[in-house]
This record gives sequence, C-alpha cells and structure tokens, in this order.
Amino acid sequence: MTSSRTVVQPASHPDPAGNYSTAVRIPADGAALLFISGQVAKGPDGAPTAIGDAGRQTERIFHLIEEILEEAGGSVDDLAALTIYIVDMADFPAVTTVRNNRLGASPPTSSIIQVSGFAREEFLVEITATAVLRDAGKP
Repeated sequence: MTSSRTVVQPASHPDPAGNYSTAVRIPADGAALLFISGQVAKGPDGAPTAIGDAGRQTERIFHLIEEILEEAGGSVDDLAALTIYIVDMADFPAVTTVRNNRLGASPPTSSIIQVSGFAREEFLVEITATAVLRDAGKP
C-alpha cells in the first residue's frame, strides 16, 4: 500500500527543526484530514517572537496555523481539534482570549495542558491542530 499523504510546508515558514513535517494532508472519503505539528511563536527566520508575552505568542501561532490551513486548501472553520500547551496557568486567560477571538462561529474541540517547558525557554505556548478539509481535490 502506498501512502497518499502530502506534506504541507508554507514557503513563509521556517523548516522544521527536526525530522518531522509541519503538517500532513491525508485524503479521506471525499475530504482530507490535516494534522498540524506543534506550532510555536517563530518568525520566518525561525527565531522566537513575542518573548515573555503568551497572548502575543498565541496570536503568532494562530497566524502560522492559518497559513498552514490556507496552503492546504482550508481555513480556521475547518479546524476539528486543538491541543494547547502552556507553561504557566497564569497565562490561561490571555491564551484563551486569543483562541476565542481567532476561531469561527463553530469552534473545534480544545484542550489546554500545562507543561514544564519547551525546547527553548522563550516559548510559552505551543499548539497542535487537526482539521477536516472539505475539498479533497487539492493534492
């Protein structure tokens, strides 16, 4: 059996820092599933942005997720699930305010999990996402 999955890597995003894909699109019964790797607040050069501000980092992450969705032929309305990881629960209100403002009228499922840290201490938030894209015609 051959894989029909497609790697999604927007040109405006830095390459992944390890042996993984930014996102993978998989056809599924007239639609497509899109699995988005954990996104952190990186600029196009891969450097951390919005250091010390979880709300602004969350804004940047949603911007990156929206770019990935667009590259794959979708939008935030196609999101089915989010998992948000935060270092400090004191940032919960800022992170959820951004999340609530960035999502459409029919929000996806969402979990928020506190973690002890990320690969770089500047990152305060990381978000993974899964989407169901309605148009499977795009490779």
